[in-house]
Amino acid sequence: MDNQDIKAGDPVLFMGGLFKVKGIVERAGAFGLVKTVLIGDTSAPIDRVRKADHRDIIRITKGGPSQ
Repeated sequence: MDNQDIKAGDPVLFMGGLFKVKGIVERAGAFGLVKTVLIGDTSAPIDRVRKADHRDIIRITKGGPSQ
């Protein structure tokens, strides 16, 4: 899911939480170039985060129904 067009400032979902992207770092890894998303005080591989839409933001911040 590397084609999400995530950029700094976007809201993303990671492990059930809503975070704002601080930046995206590209690093050389064992299997080539790896993109990492900086969120909060941690970082996560870009394939582990999902771009949040307005429904996700409302559900998490307002306490709406969850699945």
